[in-house]
Amino acid sequence: MHAERAKAMDVVEDRIEGGVHPVRLPAALWIIALGNLVIGTGAFVIGGIVEPLARSLGVSVSTAGQLMTVYSAANAIAAPLLLAAFGRATARTLLVGAMGAMVLASVASALATSWGALALARVAMACGAGLFAPTAAAYVVSLVPASMRGRALSVGFSGIGLSYIVGVPFGAWAGVSRFGWPLAFWAVAAAGIAVTVLLVRAPAAAAPEPPSLRGYARALSDRRSGLALAVTAAYFSAIFSIFSYVGAFLTNYAGVSPGGVPGVLVAFGVAALVGTFVGGALADRIGPTRMLYAICVGFLVVFAAMWTMPGRPVGVVAVLLCWGVIGFAFYSAQQVRLVAVAPTQAPVMFALNSTMLYFGTAAGAAIGGAVIAAVGYRGLPVAAAVLIVLVAVLVRASEPAPARG
Repeated sequence: MHAERAKAMDVVEDRIEGGVHPVRLPAALWIIALGNLVIGTGAFVIGGIVEPLARSLGVSVSTAGQLMTVYSAANAIAAPLLLAAFGRATARTLLVGAMGAMVLASVASALATSWGALALARVAMACGAGLFAPTAAAYVVSLVPASMRGRALSVGFSGIGLSYIVGVPFGAWAGVSRFGWPLAFWAVAAAGIAVTVLLVRAPAAAAPEPPSLRGYARALSDRRSGLALAVTAAYFSAIFSIFSYVGAFLTNYAGVSPGGVPGVLVAFGVAALVGTFVGGALADRIGPTRMLYAICVGFLVVFAAMWTMPGRPVGVVAVLLCWGVIGFAFYSAQQVRLVAVAPTQAPVMFALNSTMLYFGTAAGAAIGGAVIAAVGYRGLPVAAAVLIVLVAVLVRASEPAPARG
């Protein structure tokens, strides 16, 4: 099966090199996009409901924000272990099972009445997401030739951007509505059921060699692969040092009214969706490494501007929209780069990338909570800027050594 798939891919790439281009990307990519909409909403909805959640559960905003840390840490641990355990199943089976786990965990989240119960439900949700994301990335890559990977990944993971347009703002609205924050998780469960039905009917794909614990160890022990993966951890630490508290940040730092937060998040999601597709196209055109450097420069400007604008809602929102475009160009570029760094270990790199993403998210939420407690919300852009500098350093350190003449 692997040989037949490789031969078919070679034929497609030969046709592209000869000037015959496929008319469109596979329709199955849009099913993956919907799956990532569910994953993204379930993961990031906490940022939009952190204040009503804190009031409902009787905890501080900082403590409520640590539910993102719990989710992220669990995902980081679960992703490689679950793939090592179940990686021999077909991609479609894994995707269906992962989405089913998301549905059940979302129901448990909606029914939770204490911080501890919600934390346990978030752990279960993280297990589903940890299995879904790297499996989806490998599935997407298996459907297209190398020259189209950036665009294909941008479509498949556009659901993350969509979650900021649809899911996260809906959660923010639910938090201030008469239905309360549990409505957000009921909506995730309902959407997950619909996506599960679509995934059952998705086309099969040739299964790559499944990841193993030994494969993970080899990738992490390789200097260039390890540093390339660390880029993801540092990047998401920077982003989620602020975004884990975005609702509270917008109201307490920028001066946005609580009722205006859902609208801001919708606008952010539109910007994020634009950034997702632009990032995929540019990663194919100029190369992923150049894209990552450009993203770092853009974010330094964003965080510097944000630091100068306390109490200025229009200015902060405008900068946040720039953040959406710049930030969501990252994911496709980084995934394409990881395949280039270790082309024979794509499933391993995708699994570890998911781990690094959520380690970074957990670290960012923890850093952001500590900064808020120590110096207040104005310290968040400074902490994020420092972490973005670290991202640029890691990108440089993971570039291949120059060839010696």
